[in-house]
Amino acid sequence: MSIDRPKVAKLDALLATVGKIRSAEARLAGLKEQASRKARALADIGDKSLRIKAGFYAYWFAPEIPATDIALGATGRSHPARLMKLAGAVSIGVPCERCKEDLPIRSRSQMKEVLDQASDPNRRRGTYRLICVACQNALDEESLQERLAECDAYDVRRQELEAMSYAEYLETAEFDEARALHLWWHADRYQALECETCDDATTLGIYHKPPENGARYGGLIMLCAVCRDALVTAGKLGEAPLEANLIPRELATRVLEAARVELAH
Repeated sequence: MSIDRPKVAKLDALLATVGKIRSAEARLAGLKEQASRKARALADIGDKSLRIKAGFYAYWFAPEIPATDIALGATGRSHPARLMKLAGAVSIGVPCERCKEDLPIRSRSQMKEVLDQASDPNRRRGTYRLICVACQNALDEESLQERLAECDAYDVRRQELEAMSYAEYLETAEFDEARALHLWWHADRYQALECETCDDATTLGIYHKPPENGARYGGLIMLCAVCRDALVTAGKLGEAPLEANLIPRELATRVLEAARVELAH
């Protein structure tokens, strides 16, 4: 199928412009090839130190030229890593946010990343985004030590909890948190706090089931007084009930109100 070209002045003008674009692209391609040849011609510089400096400068300030051509001319090797090793890092005046020393830049991609981060308007406040290797290593070590300290503190606390009587455990923040989570789950799901066995809502308490897999205490269950006593008789509670197992009225009210507010939203 052939397409006849309409004889329209506007089309002629359009195609003339397209022809100029193609000519310009051809000239640009020729210039890029010429630049690549001149980059490789850096090898003709007899003074090695001067040749490395020239290649290093071209690497940073002539990003249109492939790094492989610049590296080949400056070092005889196409990979720029050799050039970077011989020339060292460059500073672009962007400081590490932790130590305030200028960040050493070792590659074009790193330079772009640093400049992008420096100008990012959405960066989180209070966090390091521009940081040198030494400071990153220091932060990693600090984070490791913090995690180790947390693990040590956890082990110490676990041993303290295991040494407590059941009555003492019921007075801890750990039990308060577990009880609150259990109440919240029920209030959020059912919009009520009721015995998990008979659905009665009077004289409720949070009790422990028999432990499993070597745990000190079993899971939690919310029971009314009647069901609690029945499970105690049947030997199906992990610990003998105490006054502290009962749910404080103000806690139950607070949890239910929070669940209703959550539902309204």
